[in-house]
Amino acid sequence: MPKLDLTRPYHTREGGEAKAVKGPDGKLYGYFITLKNGEADGADWDSDGKWWKEDYPDPHQWDLVNVPEPRTVKVWFNVYSGPLGWSGYLTRSDADRTAAPSRIACIEREITFTVGEGLSDEPR
Repeated sequence: MPKLDLTRPYHTREGGEAKAVKGPDGKLYGYFITLKNGEADGADWDSDGKWWKEDYPDPHQWDLVNVPEPRTVKVWFNVYSGPLGWSGYLTRSDADRTAAPSRIACIEREITFTVGEGLSDEPR
Protein backbone atom coordinates (compact mmCIF):
# COMPACT_ATOMS: atom_id res chain seq x y z
CA MET A 1 0.00 0.00 0.00
CA PRO A 2 1.51 3.41 -0.95
CA LYS A 3 2.47 5.69 1.92
CA LEU A 4 -0.39 7.96 3.02
CA ASP A 5 0.47 11.67 3.04
CA LEU A 6 -1.96 13.56 5.33
CA THR A 7 -0.76 16.91 3.91
CA ARG A 8 -2.32 15.99 0.54
CA PRO A 9 -6.04 15.31 -0.10
CA TYR A 10 -7.14 11.81 0.94
CA HIS A 11 -10.31 9.75 1.19
CA THR A 12 -11.36 6.16 1.80
CA ARG A 13 -10.41 3.63 -0.87
CA GLU A 14 -14.10 3.57 -1.91
CA GLY A 15 -13.99 7.36 -2.39
CA GLY A 16 -15.80 8.49 0.78
CA GLU A 17 -14.91 11.63 2.73
CA ALA A 18 -12.58 11.03 5.66
CA LYS A 19 -10.78 13.12 8.28
CA ALA A 20 -8.00 11.82 10.49
CA VAL A 21 -5.41 13.11 12.94
CA LYS A 22 -2.32 11.33 14.20
CA GLY A 23 -2.56 10.31 17.86
CA PRO A 24 0.31 10.13 20.35
CA ASP A 25 0.55 6.39 19.68
CA GLY A 26 1.13 6.97 15.96
CA LYS A 27 -2.27 5.64 14.93
CA LEU A 28 -4.75 7.76 13.01
CA TYR A 29 -8.11 8.69 14.55
CA GLY A 30 -11.10 10.32 12.93
CA TYR A 31 -14.20 9.51 10.91
CA PHE A 32 -15.27 8.49 7.43
CA ILE A 33 -18.53 8.67 5.52
CA THR A 34 -19.61 5.46 3.85
CA LEU A 35 -20.75 5.71 0.26
CA LYS A 36 -23.27 2.91 0.80
CA ASN A 37 -25.54 4.87 3.16
CA GLY A 38 -23.89 8.28 3.58
CA GLU A 39 -23.52 7.88 7.34
CA ALA A 40 -20.49 8.99 9.32
CA ASP A 41 -18.62 6.45 11.41
CA GLY A 42 -15.81 6.96 13.92
CA ALA A 43 -12.65 5.10 13.04
CA ASP A 44 -9.03 4.45 13.74
CA TRP A 45 -6.38 3.36 11.26
CA ASP A 46 -2.77 2.23 11.42
CA SER A 47 -0.21 4.99 10.82
CA ASP A 48 -0.17 4.08 7.11
CA GLY A 49 -3.95 4.53 6.75
CA LYS A 50 -4.75 0.80 6.79
CA TRP A 51 -8.12 -0.15 8.29
CA TRP A 52 -7.66 -2.84 10.97
CA LYS A 53 -4.61 -4.44 9.36
CA GLU A 54 -4.77 -7.56 11.55
CA ASP A 55 -8.36 -8.36 10.57
CA TYR A 56 -8.28 -7.10 6.96
CA PRO A 57 -4.78 -7.67 5.52
CA ASP A 58 -5.96 -7.16 1.94
CA PRO A 59 -7.01 -3.75 0.63
CA HIS A 60 -10.21 -2.69 2.38
CA GLN A 61 -12.80 -0.16 1.20
CA TRP A 62 -12.20 1.97 4.31
CA ASP A 63 -8.40 2.20 4.01
CA LEU A 64 -7.23 5.80 3.67
CA VAL A 65 -5.56 6.62 0.35
CA ASN A 66 -4.41 9.85 -1.20
CA VAL A 67 -6.68 11.26 -3.89
CA PRO A 68 -5.00 10.62 -7.24
CA GLU A 69 -3.65 13.86 -8.70
CA PRO A 70 -4.83 14.61 -12.22
CA ARG A 71 -2.23 14.67 -14.99
CA THR A 72 -2.54 16.26 -18.41
CA VAL A 73 -0.88 15.22 -21.66
CA LYS A 74 -1.14 16.47 -25.22
CA VAL A 75 -1.76 13.72 -27.76
CA TRP A 76 -1.76 13.77 -31.56
CA PHE A 77 -4.34 11.48 -33.15
CA ASN A 78 -4.24 10.10 -36.66
CA VAL A 79 -7.85 9.66 -37.73
CA TYR A 80 -8.91 7.13 -40.33
CA SER A 81 -12.24 6.51 -42.02
CA GLY A 82 -11.84 2.76 -42.31
CA PRO A 83 -11.19 -0.08 -39.87
CA LEU A 84 -8.07 1.58 -38.44
CA GLY A 85 -10.24 4.20 -36.66
CA TRP A 86 -7.60 6.27 -34.88
CA SER A 87 -4.25 6.03 -33.09
CA GLY A 88 -2.54 8.42 -30.65
CA TYR A 89 1.03 9.75 -30.37
CA LEU A 90 2.87 12.14 -28.06
CA THR A 91 4.35 14.19 -30.92
CA ARG A 92 3.11 15.38 -34.31
CA SER A 93 6.25 14.02 -35.95
CA ASP A 94 5.53 10.51 -34.59
CA ALA A 95 1.95 10.78 -35.86
CA ASP A 96 3.17 11.85 -39.30
CA ARG A 97 5.92 9.21 -39.42
CA THR A 98 3.53 6.33 -38.72
CA ALA A 99 0.49 7.59 -40.66
CA ALA A 100 -1.13 5.25 -43.14
CA PRO A 101 -2.09 6.63 -46.56
CA SER A 102 -5.78 6.44 -45.56
CA ARG A 103 -5.37 9.09 -42.79
CA ILE A 104 -8.12 11.73 -43.09
CA ALA A 105 -7.03 14.03 -40.24
CA CYS A 106 -4.33 14.61 -37.63
CA ILE A 107 -5.64 16.39 -34.54
CA GLU A 108 -4.11 17.48 -31.24
CA ARG A 109 -6.06 17.02 -28.01
CA GLU A 110 -5.29 17.61 -24.35
CA ILE A 111 -6.29 14.70 -22.11
CA THR A 112 -6.57 14.86 -18.32
CA PHE A 113 -6.46 11.60 -16.37
CA THR A 114 -5.46 10.06 -13.05
CA VAL A 115 -2.94 7.25 -12.76
CA GLY A 116 -4.80 3.92 -12.78
CA GLU A 117 -7.98 5.39 -14.27
CA GLY A 118 -9.94 2.80 -16.21
CA LEU A 119 -7.57 -0.05 -15.31
CA SER A 120 -9.57 -1.68 -12.52
CA ASP A 121 -13.08 -2.07 -11.16
CA GLU A 122 -11.67 -1.61 -7.64
CA PRO A 123 -13.33 1.33 -5.83
CA ARG A 124 -11.06 4.36 -5.33
